[in-house]
Amino acid sequence: MMDRQVSLPPQTGVELRNMNRALGITFIIISAASFATLAIFGRYAYADGLDTFTLLFLRFTFSAPGFAREEGDKLVLRGIYP
Repeated sequence: MMDRQVSLPPQTGVELRNMNRALGITFIIISAASFATLAIFGRYAYADGLDTFTLLFLRFTFSAPGFAREEGDKLVLRGIYP
């Protein structure tokens, strides 16, 4: 059997703008919910005996890969890093 490629209809600028808007709104909601839960998780962490330094270390350790990927993507798009 031969594989057939199915082409999608071209999208107009309005459709892409609406998709980007929906994606942006989704990211805003996720960001707001994440920021709102920081205090709750911090309270539980302090109640379990975690100190401020350890909590910040863990927070930034888990977020560093996301920031590194974002910065790497920017460098690739600028042509600085292959």
